Amino acid sequence: MRVLQITDGLEVGGVERVVVNLASSLTRNVARSGVLAHPGGPLWRELPKEVLRYEASPRTSLLGKIQYTLTLRKIIKNDRWNVLHCHQRGVALLAVLASVGTDAKVVEHVHNMFRGESRMKRLVSFRGTRLIACGSAMASMLVKDYGRKPSSVTTVLNAVNASEAGPVGVPPSATGARPRILGIGRLTEQKDPLRFLETIRCINREEHFVDAEWVGDGELRTSLEDRLQMQPIRGFSLSGASDQVGVKLRESDVLLLTSRWEGLPLVLLEALSAGRGVVAPDIGSCRDAVISGGNGILYPPDATPQEIAAILVAAVLEQSFVSWGDNSKARSSEIGEFARFRDEVIAVYNQVRS
Repeated sequence: MRVLQITDGLEVGGVERVVVNLASSLTRNVARSGVLAHPGGPLWRELPKEVLRYEASPRTSLLGKIQYTLTLRKIIKNDRWNVLHCHQRGVALLAVLASVGTDAKVVEHVHNMFRGESRMKRLVSFRGTRLIACGSAMASMLVKDYGRKPSSVTTVLNAVNASEAGPVGVPPSATGARPRILGIGRLTEQKDPLRFLETIRCINREEHFVDAEWVGDGELRTSLEDRLQMQPIRGFSLSGASDQVGVKLRESDVLLLTSRWEGLPLVLLEALSAGRGVVAPDIGSCRDAVISGGNGILYPPDATPQEIAAILVAAVLEQSFVSWGDNSKARSSEIGEFARFRDEVIAVYNQVRS
C-alpha cells in the first residue's frame, strides 16, 4: 500500500502534527509513505528521510487550482499512490478530481467543525471515498448537516504518545507555587486569544493571583502586543511558538482553551497525557476528552472572560488541579496512544481498498 498525506502546509499546529506523525509512523507499516504540502513550514524537517516529499504549488486562484490538480494527477500516476489521505476539504476535492481514472482512493480526514454554510458549499464538501472524523461531533455533523452516509464515516479519536509528554508530576501550585494557566495555539480569530488575555486580566485585576502564558504565534500577535503595551496584565506573557509543549504543560497547572470553534484539539490530548486538567468551551468534540467536573470544566461557548475567570478562581480555591490531573491521566489511558490511532487509520485504508 502506498499512502500520500496531503495538507495545506507544515506550520506548527495540531493538524500538521498529525500529518507528520502519521507519515513518519507509516514508513514502518506500508510500502511507501509520502507528504504533499506547501513549502516552508518548520515541520518539514521532522519527516524522516524515508518519507517522499512533494512541494505543492499555490492554489489561491482558479488557474492555481487547475495546476495543483494536474500536478497531483501526475504524482499519482508516476509514483502509483493508491491512498490519498487529505487533511483539508479544499485539497480533498482537488484530490478527488485528480484521481479520476486511477485506482487511487481518497480518504478525507475531518479535523474541524463547520456550521451555517451554503447549500453549494455543503454539496461539494467531504466527497472523499471514506471520511475519518476526529471526534463524535464531526461524525454527527457529516451525517446530519452534510448528508453523508453513516457507512462512509469512521470516527477515529486523535491521540498522542505519552512519552512525548514526559514524566508526570503534581501541578506546580500543589507545591506552593503561584497557580499557572497555559494557553496554546495559533494567534488567530479561531483560537480567540483575546478572550484568554481578558480572562487573565479579570483574575489579576486586584492582585497578582495567577501567572499565565500563551504559547503560539500568528497574525494577531502585533495587535495583542500593542494592547498589552497600552494595558499591561501582571503575570501574563506572550511567548511565541515552541516545540516544547510537553514541558510547558508540566510547568503549568491547567490548560485553558478559549477557541470559538474546534474539532478535537491535539493540545487538549497533550494536556491529558501530561496529567493536567483542562478548562475549555463545550464545542466540537472537546467532551470526548474532558469530563466536566472530572478532569476539568467545559463552559458555555459564549462565556465571557468574567465567567471563565470565576471558574478558574474557584478551581484554585478548591484546589481542584491535582484531582483534575489524576483524572486526565486516566482519561488519556482510556483514549490510548498514537499506535491505536495509526492502526485504526490503517484499517480505514484497507477498507477503502477492499
